[in-house]
Amino acid sequence: MEYLEKKKVAPGSIDEKDFISKVAQKSMAGRFVSNEPDMVPDVSETERKAPTDGEVEEFKRKYMVSVPKGTTCKTIYIDGKLHRDIATLVKAAGCGTISGFVTQVLKDYLEKNKELIDALMGKAYQSWKKK
Repeated sequence: MEYLEKKKVAPGSIDEKDFISKVAQKSMAGRFVSNEPDMVPDVSETERKAPTDGEVEEFKRKYMVSVPKGTTCKTIYIDGKLHRDIATLVKAAGCGTISGFVTQVLKDYLEKNKELIDALMGKAYQSWKKK
């Protein structure tokens, strides 16, 4: 019953044991008791087949490219981890550049989502597209 007794603590300080015990009680409350049945994911939906050599080559052909000479490029800022991941991908592919990959991914994304972008941008997009 020691934990139920009121402890004298200096104002402004924290009784670490008491704090940890309260957090543990709240985080564990209701964790093991549930009215819902356990759900087991259907593994067949999450399985993915390994890509074929042809699919890998098509990916390399489409995305692992360099920015054409004479292209005007601008600096963009991306997350450092994402940059490292892309750099690793480019190095593993043995061709292309980080800028070329990002450019192709963005071109592909903008093309695939053209209708959504048109709806989102409306008239502003039309004047931007003409520039």
